[in-house]
Amino acid sequence: MTAKTTTRYALTLLAGAGTLAALAACSSTATAGDDSADTTTTAPTSATSPTPTATGAAGDAAGTGSYTDGSYEAEGAYTSPGGNEKVGVSLTLADGVITEVTVTPESENPTGQQYQERFASGISGEVVGKSLDEIDVSKVSGSSLTATGFNEAVETIKADATADAVSVLGHAWRFEAIGTSWQLDTVDPLGDDDRARISARIEDYDRTWSRFRADSLVSRLRIETGEHVFPAEAEELFTLYDVLDEATGGGVTPFVGDALEELGYDPAYSLVPRGPAAPAPSWSAARTGGPTVVRTDASVVLDVGAAGKGQLVDLVLDELASAGIERAIVDAGGDLRGRGAGPFRVGLEHPYDPTRAIGVAVPGERALCGSASNRRAWADGLHHVLDGRSGRPVETIVATWVVADTALVADGLATALFVCPPETLADRFDFEFVRVRSDGTLHYSPSFPGEVFR
Repeated sequence: MTAKTTTRYALTLLAGAGTLAALAACSSTATAGDDSADTTTTAPTSATSPTPTATGAAGDAAGTGSYTDGSYEAEGAYTSPGGNEKVGVSLTLADGVITEVTVTPESENPTGQQYQERFASGISGEVVGKSLDEIDVSKVSGSSLTATGFNEAVETIKADATADAVSVLGHAWRFEAIGTSWQLDTVDPLGDDDRARISARIEDYDRTWSRFRADSLVSRLRIETGEHVFPAEAEELFTLYDVLDEATGGGVTPFVGDALEELGYDPAYSLVPRGPAAPAPSWSAARTGGPTVVRTDASVVLDVGAAGKGQLVDLVLDELASAGIERAIVDAGGDLRGRGAGPFRVGLEHPYDPTRAIGVAVPGERALCGSASNRRAWADGLHHVLDGRSGRPVETIVATWVVADTALVADGLATALFVCPPETLADRFDFEFVRVRSDGTLHYSPSFPGEVFR
């Protein structure tokens, strides 16, 4: 479902007059049509002030050495005699003090693995109980090179944990999952059981839907034909794809995975095109079974990135509700939805200048999702937003944002607006939108909740 590399989005959450700057990116399929008469188009102007960046921490004042409580993960790199190495680091912070540390060996050679395991076995005694600012490890259990990677990961964690995001509700849990950065805002800190349940839900979803995992259910479609039955969540997801596929004439389709991999966006992240573009196989022809069934007669690559991350935001929000947490905001790489959070604002990052904003959204109880072709680009004209009808990257639209009742729908429509004009979708969905064309001009609905800078 997701790529291995992650993108950080500048974001700020403040109650009332605050802002949250974000640009969401998700897999999609896309060529724009004509603009509707009841929408608005403006010249390529943008905010005269920079895109707002985060200025505070959950319950803490911002400042040097001020960190947000929570668990953080990062990866550090270093060079050993065996080549380039990586090591995973997880830290838990309370009042800027490390309360727990885990080092995950990631070396691919036996000697490097051995040194990393030694380092992992001894690091707790070196850093637990110390301030994050004090940490500068030189050697642990005879391993000095691993320390280099560890220190690099710590610097990344410092940046993430620095009081750089104010929680609307008081507490923020930030972590990495499915190839993107997550933030869950709640009134009270999430307990270990709640975090474990949410992590398990995300892992379960990824194990089903990720085309980047050999053990996923989706990956079976590469090697097995016939009837494939998916979990219950597939009914809502597939129904959305049914509607979008029909509305766009095949422009939005989860069968775009083959085309993405031909362009180099494959499980190996080769980023090297290996063949000419080709239209995606017919989605409607594969939907002749039940609501959660896909039937294939040839190998296909299923990619639900156009709407899957949005659905997972909804599912995580539901997990919080099932635990009795009714006031929360779930943000997955800029695709977000709040419930009971009160008003908050979201700055829309300029796709050509990340220091500027083109507008501010106020989604309220609805979801806000977006897609941008510049977020996963790897060669001239190559990016992850494809038109399923041609298998080629879209050239006419560079960014979209959609506000809808669920993140699933908002995410899917953000993709569809690369493919078709909004009036094509207006009789099927209740939504508001902003689009940025490749010439920089803006196209948006007059009722978009918030403000578009002109």
